[in-house]
Amino acid sequence: MRDYSRIASFENARRIQLLTRYRNDVVEYFTKVRNQDRGDDASTARESSRSRINMVTDEVADAIHAAGVPTVMTVTPPPIVGGYVREVELVHNIFLIDDMKLSPRILVDMVERAIGVYTRNERAARVRLFNPFFYLGLTLDAVARSPFALATRLGLPGQRLQNSVLGLLVRGFVYLATAAASVLAILQFLGYLGDR
Repeated sequence: MRDYSRIASFENARRIQLLTRYRNDVVEYFTKVRNQDRGDDASTARESSRSRINMVTDEVADAIHAAGVPTVMTVTPPPIVGGYVREVELVHNIFLIDDMKLSPRILVDMVERAIGVYTRNERAARVRLFNPFFYLGLTLDAVARSPFALATRLGLPGQRLQNSVLGLLVRGFVYLATAAASVLAILQFLGYLGDR
């Protein structure tokens, strides 16, 4: 999932809607759990919320990470009890929050922070929607990353290759070569490069 600063307004609005729906489902689920409603209707509503949460958990985690909001929390047991200090990823472990004696409000706060990032990004995303250089940049990025996507498809560690020094050099070279070819093609189309 692309970083929040590299998306257009329609994707920005979709992510806000996704995160808002997720937040509402989390609040509804934990409200039902805390109230310990025993009726069939309450149980059905709880399971319905849980099902909706499960269906979008991975996409929500990606959207939160793309907003630059961390979803990992360090859980430290009380000193008198002892135990291991561990890092817990809250979005994927949402249904273990009660077992870890954490407040669901921590997760809701993370989601609301991400919604705030996307809300602040709305104006910039609208500008990007009509900026031709934004789409040129996306195209150049896609071409520069294509060798590493191919490496991943072939079973090689594409992400690690892409982040290595050699990978950065290759990506930079492909990026510059594609940009130069694009400029030459535009100049030829406009008639500045004549046939010789």
